[in-house]
Amino acid sequence: MLKLRPRPGIRLPHGAVAPPDGPPLLPQRLLLPLRHSRLDQSRPVVGEGQRVQAGQALSHALGLGARTVATPLAGRVARVSTRLLSLPAARGGAPAGPLPLPCVELDELEPRGAGQTRAWRQLEPEALLALLRPWGLPGEGGLPLDLELELLPASSRLLLLAASPALPLLDHLLESAPAAAAAAVAALCRLHAFREAVLLRGPAGREGAGRLAALLEKILPVRVVALEQGHPWDHPRLAARAAGCPLPDPARPLAAQGLLALGLDRLWDLEARLAGEWPLAPFWLLVQRLEPRRGLPAASWQRLCQVWPGTPLGELLSALGLDPAEELALAGSPLEASPLLDPESPLLPGLRQLSLLPVGDLPAGGAEACISCGQCLDICPVRLAPLRLARLVEERRLPEARELGLPHCLDCGLCTWICPSRVELGHHLRRGRLELEEARLG
Repeated sequence: MLKLRPRPGIRLPHGAVAPPDGPPLLPQRLLLPLRHSRLDQSRPVVGEGQRVQAGQALSHALGLGARTVATPLAGRVARVSTRLLSLPAARGGAPAGPLPLPCVELDELEPRGAGQTRAWRQLEPEALLALLRPWGLPGEGGLPLDLELELLPASSRLLLLAASPALPLLDHLLESAPAAAAAAVAALCRLHAFREAVLLRGPAGREGAGRLAALLEKILPVRVVALEQGHPWDHPRLAARAAGCPLPDPARPLAAQGLLALGLDRLWDLEARLAGEWPLAPFWLLVQRLEPRRGLPAASWQRLCQVWPGTPLGELLSALGLDPAEELALAGSPLEASPLLDPESPLLPGLRQLSLLPVGDLPAGGAEACISCGQCLDICPVRLAPLRLARLVEERRLPEARELGLPHCLDCGLCTWICPSRVELGHHLRRGRLELEEARLG
């Protein structure tokens, strides 16, 4: 019997939906990968049939950068196995997979009671870092936040990205929890001395961003930058340019260049983590169903859901009244998303938007649809030739693509966004970068 129950949202004037009332949806089972990146190494510490409690560690981290995985709900370990899974891309990076990942599957899940909140504001900086380190918080390009803080030079900038394409989710977070974001910034300022915070807001978040800026001004100098539209300024490297910083070197982490870029969702995750509520808390996810209109994808409906980490994609779609076999799920917006082809794909924190299309209706044009307008050449921030690179990737001529600068692609999606013929340039470039990286790592 499926325990997930869809909760109809309330339609708002701008087409979004109000968040559902009541507890988060409880799935029948959770699928928790024990690795979250290519370099992450861990081994399971639980066995089949074992009962586990919420917050209990399922793995033991091995090596630098590895992170422990814990269960958000109490339940029974149904199996410990290796599965071929794809992990959604970190913002500004290529998706990982499909990879053979060790996983723990839990069933007989039990609802969780209220957790104990830790008074983290009274802790010393060393104790704050100790709270971050065991579970990790994926940062820009997949680098954990505690390692980003170690790379930051003195007098760095803090970039706060409040211009996400997932506008209904962003509006909800800005309206419901600006104090939590301000508390997370206060914790970061105790760990590192920033010279200023730059808040980049979209056109729809003026009031919420204003309230957040008023709270942040009590902590450090704040500069608010208003943007005309959401995409692509949620991309950390392009956000740096919008904030008046030089375009960062694509071959080096942002943190090593004096910039810590945080989406507001990461700030709420950070505050929950420091307060002792993570990894026990569900995360907000915007689910939108798209329909091609005049060759472009447009949302026909949207839902805000609270999802437990590790919920299989197929269970969420079934709870929303959709057939997983008839939906193409994209992790992110359709411009820069990575497809989730397996209904068993686990939904994990860091995923904020899920775009659904009827199978076979992905509005993508082939390279032959190019009309040679040159707009992708003009808009590329690192002056690449996207169409030429996409054709080289299609023809498996990766050495030539490397010589033409494919590794310097920022994965911003601007070429796809601007293309009047809807050629999916970004998807080809992302696949080529992934193949080059896998070849480099052997």
